Amino acid sequence: MLFTMTPSSRFTILTWLFINCINKSALAAKRLSYNGLAQTPQMGWDTYNAYALEYDETTITTNANALVQLGFRDLGYRVVIFDDAMTELNRSSNGSLVENASKFPSGLAQIAHNLHRDGLQFGVYSSAGRFTCGGYPGSLGYEKTDATWWASLGADYLKYDNCYNEGLSGTPKLSQDRYAAMSNALNSTGRQITYSLCNWGDDKPWEWASTISNSARMSGDINDGFDMPTATCPCGPDEYYCQVPGHGCSVINILGKASHIVSKNQPGYWNDLDMLEVGNGGMDYDEYKLHFSMWAAIKSPLIMGNKLDQLSAQDFGILVNPAVLAINQDPAGSAIQRQLVRQVEDKDEYGFGELQVWSGELDNGDQVVAFLNIGNSSTTMEFSLVEVFGGIRTNKNAQKRWDLFDVWGNDTVMSNEVATGILNGTLAAGDATGYYNATAMSWAQGLSQNNPLLFGTPVGTVQPGEVLSAEVPRHGIQMWRLREATSQVKGSSRQEPDHAVEMRPILVLAPSPSLWSTRIYSSFLHTTGLRTSSTRPSVLTCKTSGVFNLLPGRLRMASTLPSSPVFQAIAKHDPRAPAIIHSTSNRTFCYGSLLHDVAFAKDKLSALVSGRSLAGERIAFLAENGYDYVVTFLSILSHNAIALPLAPTHPDSELRYILDNSKALLFLATEKFREKANTVVQQSMEHMPQLEILSKIETGAISAENVRFSSDTAQQGGFMLYTSGTTNRPKGVVLSTPTITAQAMSLIEAWEYRASDLLLHVLPLHHIHGTINALFTPLIAGSAVEFAYPFNADTVWKRLAAPFLPHSPPTKKPITFLTVVPTIYNRLLASHPQLDADMQEATRTAITQQHMRLNISGSAALPTPIKSAWTKLSGGNVLLERYGMTEVGMALSCGLAYEDRVDGSVGWPLPSVEARLVESETGQVIELGEELTADGKLREGEIQLRGPTIFTEYFRNPKATAEEFVEGEDGKGKWFKTGDVATRQVVPGAGHSQQSWAKGPMYFIRGRKSVDIIKTGGEKVSALEIERELLSLAEISEAAVVGLPNEQWGQKVAAVIVLTEHGLTAGKGGKQWSVMDMRRALKDRLANYKIPQELKVVESIPKNAMGKINKKSLIKEIFGPSVTGA
Repeated sequence: MLFTMTPSSRFTILTWLFINCINKSALAAKRLSYNGLAQTPQMGWDTYNAYALEYDETTITTNANALVQLGFRDLGYRVVIFDDAMTELNRSSNGSLVENASKFPSGLAQIAHNLHRDGLQFGVYSSAGRFTCGGYPGSLGYEKTDATWWASLGADYLKYDNCYNEGLSGTPKLSQDRYAAMSNALNSTGRQITYSLCNWGDDKPWEWASTISNSARMSGDINDGFDMPTATCPCGPDEYYCQVPGHGCSVINILGKASHIVSKNQPGYWNDLDMLEVGNGGMDYDEYKLHFSMWAAIKSPLIMGNKLDQLSAQDFGILVNPAVLAINQDPAGSAIQRQLVRQVEDKDEYGFGELQVWSGELDNGDQVVAFLNIGNSSTTMEFSLVEVFGGIRTNKNAQKRWDLFDVWGNDTVMSNEVATGILNGTLAAGDATGYYNATAMSWAQGLSQNNPLLFGTPVGTVQPGEVLSAEVPRHGIQMWRLREATSQVKGSSRQEPDHAVEMRPILVLAPSPSLWSTRIYSSFLHTTGLRTSSTRPSVLTCKTSGVFNLLPGRLRMASTLPSSPVFQAIAKHDPRAPAIIHSTSNRTFCYGSLLHDVAFAKDKLSALVSGRSLAGERIAFLAENGYDYVVTFLSILSHNAIALPLAPTHPDSELRYILDNSKALLFLATEKFREKANTVVQQSMEHMPQLEILSKIETGAISAENVRFSSDTAQQGGFMLYTSGTTNRPKGVVLSTPTITAQAMSLIEAWEYRASDLLLHVLPLHHIHGTINALFTPLIAGSAVEFAYPFNADTVWKRLAAPFLPHSPPTKKPITFLTVVPTIYNRLLASHPQLDADMQEATRTAITQQHMRLNISGSAALPTPIKSAWTKLSGGNVLLERYGMTEVGMALSCGLAYEDRVDGSVGWPLPSVEARLVESETGQVIELGEELTADGKLREGEIQLRGPTIFTEYFRNPKATAEEFVEGEDGKGKWFKTGDVATRQVVPGAGHSQQSWAKGPMYFIRGRKSVDIIKTGGEKVSALEIERELLSLAEISEAAVVGLPNEQWGQKVAAVIVLTEHGLTAGKGGKQWSVMDMRRALKDRLANYKIPQELKVVESIPKNAMGKINKKSLIKEIFGPSVTGA
């Protein structure tokens, strides 16, 4: 035999040298994709390989029914892809695609609805060219038009081909630009659509496609053949990059190409080896087993291309093998790699004679190993663990003792008798022996619970350095899952000692120039009563339960933390309780880990500045929403420094301004934002911060000791956020640690945060709403925060519904607390009718008060129609409104009692907040009981506030600080002038709850003094009042009211609106709604002087990340730069 070390093997050797120096858990890194989808490889069925272009509605219905009835859907095979020929041959006169009515008489939208009703997904097809491969209209130049059409039909998935590309290929940039155009178009629809590139490996998509798509093909089209060469697939298996990818490529041809490509597979992006041919008859049983197994282990999407109603029992058994599917859907998302190839003399009829060894990492430290026999006859394959794991004798995996599980063993493969019963309809798949329902219990959960179906048949144990041996048939495979022999798998024959112990990696920070670098320490953990096989705990439980008391106490605590109320409060929470959850991956970090990680991070910050004091220094950071943000933020507070979170979405110039203006000493960025951070600091600034890149925190720290607190009670540091800068450059608002602590304690009393709360967080983390209300306060209270940012309506509905769907796995608990902006509620309401019936029912249940105890709206005025619609949808769960701003946190709020959630009101001053109204013209304080003028009108005044929740200063801007405060006449401190105008009145039936602070007259916001109070003809008009009435009209979906200069009246009222579909034809004679239509609609709702005199209709009204409208900018943009406005 000849031994050949492949390029892939050489790469693997270097990789293993590196891996031996870092924590294994880093291999299981999870990253949200560009759109948050495809966190495991896609699974489904495609029309093309079995039907080509000759399919119709009956074909779809037949195979969709089979997906459900044969159990494929509940394994995860959900997307049904209409592969080409779904439209007419020509576009309509307005450029739109036209569905093929003769093929699909029910209409594509109805078919999509039926698929969604059955728990399936609707997949569409096009090409990034002038035509599709079948000669139908392509989408090159029509990206937005086509994406909008697909979204309107309810599409969930796009397969995007490469035919007729007008020569726009040949360099990676040409191809990337062409495919990125569709990526942007899909994202702009607002619908979650999985994006699958099908460009045949042209221009090396594995080097760029992960930033714009969920998967990309890396070879020419597959052929239903094992290793037979074809003229149409000209490049051999060792030519991984082929200038003419072709089609009709065999399994071994594609597999050879894949072996040379360093996989960029990760949750959210997958290298696609093309469809599964299992069931089409061109290969035998062993060949199909190898095909299916390797596609799964390489983490290719598993898209069947067969006739589901014509499957044999053997082929069905292959496609439903749970142990193989569990490898494909493994949470780590790491692809198997080829380690070596040995040539054999006994070649098959096409000249192939190779033995191949592949291995790769799975979640929780498990391994997958595959022996491939691509020779002419059955043979015994024997390879040592050293060879299996890359040829490095010192490799740690080669020195371990492994339990072996045969994924094709008798205990795993469904028998032909059982498979026949399912195929004949005499046996339900869910009742069949050997069937795994991944809808009832997800793959990740089943693996965490050591479900034996997902492991395979136990076949023995291999000792360190020993040989793996198997008889492998011609064109066949032997594949094992390996688990370190100290771990117990349910159902296996091995029994553990009563006091088994496990070696666990523990993350600590080692001296290194790179912040958050990890070094592995080991400590023996008693496993009695613990689920030691899982590193991914379920929501609202931490499977390290008891660890903190069981450790032998050999680890030194990294540092002490200051004895401030913030850290003392967090230390009192149950260490087993979850603090932070990443919604998509379900990665959970418990309170028992949080302060340890903060203490380690505190030490690293000290090391960056050689131990000097950081008290009072500004430390800016760019971090994704999640655990890394929390640890970074708290570690800065632990130094009595000022934490300055930056917005990743802001332009580089704005970030440079903030860094320069704040005179930040350090600029920290997570690995995800390395490129952006480097770009920001490339241009010179007057004050250049020290840039440091943070490595991702993969698992929470574990330590034997409780966190130790120093005697330091100083709280010099805090938080700094920058204002929006609508009139001048943004100002840095300094919120001291005592201030944000007071804000949190005020909210805990008012909104009754509790340890049992689970808050869904979908907001940005550079605004007061997302940071204090939705993160800092829950942490002080001991609640759990689940991050699902950025917001997507479908994602949020699915998350809310998860605990209430039939057969839903118990990994998701009901969301009890939601605080977002009106725009988000509006988008949720708009998308709800598009959900299928089961989802609609589950989401309605999820948002009832029984499960969601508090739903809050803030950061912008809440239109009455949105509040009413939410109340109706939720069965009476009324949205709670509140009032706040960057400088003061939350100041006013309605009460928890429903009768205290009065429409249009923001309630009463929160605990520890003093509020008053001051007339702008006279400077007179409007005392309680004096809210009405002599003629019975409500008096308007500016809201002024004081108390421990008010900000300290505008950073290094004493002039601006002085201008915003006024001395109190009672000598008890200064009042902050908010610039917001309000009225105050007693509301019958409100203010009688047991909440002592929610008493007396309630506040009603009239608007910003600078832009929302319009003075016209001697009258003062509230823009917010007019907007509320406009938004109650069926013709209007968005509205902004402004004041424009007018010589006669001083100002005139103008409205900028976005029309609904109805509004586009609601005018006289079926024309677009006009200013006269608006005035007629408002004449019985508003006084004549309040009705807008001017109307502008636009496609959208620009808003910031919190849904607020910059009206000064809007006036200039819509009415011209010469208009200065109100």
